[in-house]
Amino acid sequence: MEGSEENINKFIELIKIRKFPIFVETVEVKYQKPTNEFEYFEIKRGYLQEELE
Repeated sequence: MEGSEENINKFIELIKIRKFPIFVETVEVKYQKPTNEFEYFEIKRGYLQEELE
């Protein structure tokens, strides 16, 4: 993900989900020089039953 330090820090906190059925155990962060490789970020959701299998 590329963006301002403030937005990246907010994003990191938001993905630390610990609410059923999601339990993020760890988040590994690596900072490096932006590449402008990606144009956008998208969350794709599936059906809950599929996600639990």
